[in-house]
Amino acid sequence: MKRAWYVSIRSESPRFAVRVVSVFDYSKPERALELEVPDLEGVAALIRELGPVSSVPPRYMDVEGPGSFLRIATLPEQPLARLLRLGLSELKTAAGSVTLVLPLLTRGEVEQRIAAWKRRPKDS
Repeated sequence: MKRAWYVSIRSESPRFAVRVVSVFDYSKPERALELEVPDLEGVAALIRELGPVSSVPPRYMDVEGPGSFLRIATLPEQPLARLLRLGLSELKTAAGSVTLVLPLLTRGEVEQRIAAWKRRPKDS
């Protein structure tokens, strides 16, 4: 079943902690997918592979929780290039975190995108 997903990326110097979470109408949530990314270039490649469609202030998700995500799942789509610039710039700030909204996907589709990112040449 396709679900709403969001990806939370936090700078944990010198690496980045990535958590991909599904949200579905207050039902029992699926297990989050968690990764560690060694550098900002890897984060950029992961963002491109996941293909987010919008962004949400991380503070909103921290305060309101994932259930509230459904209320904002209808945010207007933003170009990937803009989301990539936003994400990378936010990770360089003192707060060091960004939350991006993914399109409706199945868990398998999200896992495929992460697997494709892991297979990418490290110098790209």
